[in-house]
Amino acid sequence: MAQDTDWSKVPNFTQDEFDYPNEIVADVLYMLQTMRTNENRRSVQRGGHGIIITINSDYRLGDPGQHGKGRALDVVIRDARTREPLPITMQFWMAQFYFWTGIGMYPYWKEPGLHLDLKPVSPIYSRRRTWCRQEDGKYIAVEEYMATVCRNTFIT
Repeated sequence: MAQDTDWSKVPNFTQDEFDYPNEIVADVLYMLQTMRTNENRRSVQRGGHGIIITINSDYRLGDPGQHGKGRALDVVIRDARTREPLPITMQFWMAQFYFWTGIGMYPYWKEPGLHLDLKPVSPIYSRRRTWCRQEDGKYIAVEEYMATVCRNTFIT
């Protein structure tokens, strides 16, 4: 748990940004920091304003899923200057570069964002799982959501 977190390795986040900072697995925080550092650098190098990541949810007492194990975060990746959320597809593709074992897209949250989790490595979790929650609450494959976005974007 985060009692072992070396917060000097997480310079872009403070414990105040989390509801339960002492319940979050340190590797989750380190992965989040790595993603923030690298994607901010890429954004600036490409002429952007950089990114920030805000936390919507972390540990959830009584949750049988990864949030209840301190292994998941719900986040919004934002433009550092405007503070507006980046397009959900861009947030998703940024997260794909890192070793998250679960990435969920939530385009219909008040501010579109991602669920990121880091399950222990085992035969059950041998590959990354991705999903997208639709407006009606149903879950679909990310590929299905992306196909819909492409159809709506390129086919008039």
